[in-house]
Amino acid sequence: MEKRLKKERNKLCRRIIIILFAVWVAVSALFCAIRLNMEKTNIQSRELAELSNKMQLLSLGNFDPDFIGQAITHNNDFIDEDNNPDKFDKQFSIMNSRLYYVVADTAKSIVVRYGIKGEDYNPKLIALLNYDKLRESISDTQYKKIARYLNAKRPDGNYYELVCTKFYMENIDVYPLELKVVLVDALDKRFLVDDNIAVFKLKKPQQKLGEVYEDGEVTRNIIPKDFLLHKKYNRDIISTLSPKEQKEIVYFKRTGMFEYIFYATDALNLLETESATKLIKPKNDTWVVQYAVKFNLFDNCKSDLALGLSVFFGFILIITVILCVMIWNTVKQQIIGEQKRLDFTNAIAHDIKTPLFVISGYAYSLKENIDEEERGSYIDKILAQTDSINNLVHRMIEHSKLDSYKMKLNLSEFDLYELIKDSSDSSVTLQDGKKLKITRSGNNVINADKELIKEAALNLIDNAVKYSPADSVIEIKVDNKTLAISNPCENIDKADLKEISKAYVRIDKSRHQKGNGLGLSIVNSILNLHEVKYSIKVKDNVFTFKALFNG
Repeated sequence: MEKRLKKERNKLCRRIIIILFAVWVAVSALFCAIRLNMEKTNIQSRELAELSNKMQLLSLGNFDPDFIGQAITHNNDFIDEDNNPDKFDKQFSIMNSRLYYVVADTAKSIVVRYGIKGEDYNPKLIALLNYDKLRESISDTQYKKIARYLNAKRPDGNYYELVCTKFYMENIDVYPLELKVVLVDALDKRFLVDDNIAVFKLKKPQQKLGEVYEDGEVTRNIIPKDFLLHKKYNRDIISTLSPKEQKEIVYFKRTGMFEYIFYATDALNLLETESATKLIKPKNDTWVVQYAVKFNLFDNCKSDLALGLSVFFGFILIITVILCVMIWNTVKQQIIGEQKRLDFTNAIAHDIKTPLFVISGYAYSLKENIDEEERGSYIDKILAQTDSINNLVHRMIEHSKLDSYKMKLNLSEFDLYELIKDSSDSSVTLQDGKKLKITRSGNNVINADKELIKEAALNLIDNAVKYSPADSVIEIKVDNKTLAISNPCENIDKADLKEISKAYVRIDKSRHQKGNGLGLSIVNSILNLHEVKYSIKVKDNVFTFKALFNG
């Protein structure tokens, strides 16, 4: 039986773990879907707000180059002070739709902040450095020399950088005219004293030059190595969209499991302009602005997802542990209950077997028409054994009734001492030289169910008499509504003492004494109904039961 119950327990625990794991997976999937969708909505709101800010700058400046530069670099979206190519996941494009002239496109250029000689302590110029225009101005021979320097590995750890020393501006584009290779200290990032490694004069553009600027003494107008040699900065997000998709005002495109492109476009119609630049001066022009962001939903909210999944997992784990512990305790109680049932069955079988055997024997004797004088004796013995069985059944029913929630108390006031004295005198049978010693003190009037308290007291006295050795004195003290019954006994284990008041539990497993283990269980049920606290102690082979009545 125990093996079967444990097997059922393990099977049930496995089912619970599987079910709760499936619940965790389902809840986690739902949470991830909701969180990712929220992040997608948040990105759309944030980027639309950013595009609106850029459009306000453009309309405010009437597409003046300074305002175009401010719009592009708003919130430093396209500037990375550490020249990290992985940061540039946005693209901003401005085109004059009438002239089909692209004023600015961050996919083909990088945003730079260049200092000017004589203005070292003023804000740097915001400009676009176009790769194609830069590469056209550098000859192949110059490009190879520059590449050798930039790719060189020095034993001292120092490295070379390419600096733009002279340039001119057109709109917001910077056109380098002179480049210089400098040696940089790897420890503090400063130029070394001998920093004029190589100077390169570049090809001049075909158009007429404007004002030529030189870099300042404390500025460093760097051209990133990766931009010049590998074009890692050129991320053309918009070109990956079809012409139909580019016509959408707002558009989301999925490019991977968690990767998306958010695209938005807007247009401005200008009737008048005060710009002095010819390329962006004509009236009645339409300016198309395109804005694209490439992002990974998982990367954007992975910390929230990890936290949420961990919380859900912890919650499910706690529930699993609690349920498994509850199942284990239930099975444990079932095993204990099964053992008690077996003990009880054996006890009942023993208690019923003897009287049934006696009844059967006398019944057969009566059947043989024995002497009339013995006939009456046999009938009396049969009736006595029948009463014994009937008493056992009555006590089982009584115990079941006491444990029922429908049980109601018939309360009345009475003297506890008088009840015990009268009950013991009339109902307790003493043998083997055993004696009762009953004493009283104080006020012992209580409010309780008299019949039930009488039943409990008789059970306690009966147990004390039954399990006391010959010539023992059973002491009963009634002191200020406290009942204490003490009797000598054999040594009792503490483990047995904890179980003694439970149903069908007997300390004397050898059946030396008659009983079915219901006596103290009935007492326990009666006192619990009256909310009476009691204690059971064994000291120096003296068993003491003490109960304190409330009133």
